[in-house]
Amino acid sequence: MTEKINLTNTGPHANTEVLLRGNTNDPKRALLLFHGRGSNAGNMLKLSDNVSIGEDMLICAPEASGHEWYPHRFIVPREENEPHLSSALGVVAALIALCDETYNIKQSNLILAGFSQGACVVADYIARNPQTYAGTCIFSGGLIGSDEEIQGYEWKGNLEETPLYIGCDESDPHIPRKRVEATADVLQKLNANVTSRLYSGLGHAIHSDGIGFLQQLVS
Repeated sequence: MTEKINLTNTGPHANTEVLLRGNTNDPKRALLLFHGRGSNAGNMLKLSDNVSIGEDMLICAPEASGHEWYPHRFIVPREENEPHLSSALGVVAALIALCDETYNIKQSNLILAGFSQGACVVADYIARNPQTYAGTCIFSGGLIGSDEEIQGYEWKGNLEETPLYIGCDESDPHIPRKRVEATADVLQKLNANVTSRLYSGLGHAIHSDGIGFLQQLVS
């Protein structure tokens, strides 16, 4: 059974609708799922159908306004994607706060996973808010901003060996290989336990390796 709530957040993604599934009464852990451009929360929620979810887990899937988290490519200067980008990152923060305040689930018991645009939002959030997370899956995505912004930003903090998967086609038409590599490098320097994979012939999709990694996280 799927339930719906709305977050208290601001900007273009104000009052974001969130689909809830799993243990919505007394969960101890949560899986947060972020969809890609042109998709929706319901489609992203289907990802959980591919893994065996424990009885103690809440699943949350927010839906972006207009079915996109930000209007332009993720490799352009950040300012070009404002105010949508800051609002999207605010959705992540609001969802984490919801888990804490409503369900008493701390960040160390949260798994964050996203595909495409959603993966970029997840990667960017955890890199700029490094804490202990239960795990992260970045399916065909990477850090947001121009190459100069990625290289020039002073990345600080400690992900404290958060298990993290980043997987992408080496020729993905939307995600440059060098950005995947740069993202893995930044997250490793922030002390994430990074599993980075580049595939041939995958296309813009989620590899079965990523599903397997997610299964290990939720088990």
